[in-house]
Amino acid sequence: MNSLLKDMTKPSIKEHIYQFERNKVIFRSILTWILLGAQVVFSLLIVYHGVGYEALIGLNLFLSLLTVPSLIIHKNHLEHSKNAKLILRYNTITSINPTEEITLNNADIIEVVLHKGLYGFKVPWFDYSWFELVDKEGQTIKVSFYLMDISELWMDTLSRKVGPKMLVEKNVFFPLIK
Repeated sequence: MNSLLKDMTKPSIKEHIYQFERNKVIFRSILTWILLGAQVVFSLLIVYHGVGYEALIGLNLFLSLLTVPSLIIHKNHLEHSKNAKLILRYNTITSINPTEEITLNNADIIEVVLHKGLYGFKVPWFDYSWFELVDKEGQTIKVSFYLMDISELWMDTLSRKVGPKMLVEKNVFFPLIK
């Protein structure tokens, strides 16, 4: 009898919740921070050794071509992930953020569009990506890789109705979430 009561108190709907995790963000943006740190260290070394302001300006102009876009993309992904939740249930996927809540039925999802950086280019943001789930009515859920990587979607048992056959890849130089 006791075990019957315990079973009745368990939630009947299983769900997996993906939300902002500081460690995941740090790990996935480490290349950006290493490059920014290198820029600061090299600038300090140039000033300390008195090499000249021309070298300092040249170095910072060159490294800023890499660090500034990287920081812009990092901030963009962070803004879309910070207060967001993605909830996967057997029949639905729900995105919750401070301004809206969108629920898509898994059976209605017709396309998974993966926006990823150009892998051949060795820039700090080459591994940034995001994907959007599109249903029959044109509703979309946009997901940054800070919240959930595309491989996590394929591996999650509750999203088995959303499969890799629906995947459309778009290679972009700057993977900003629009």
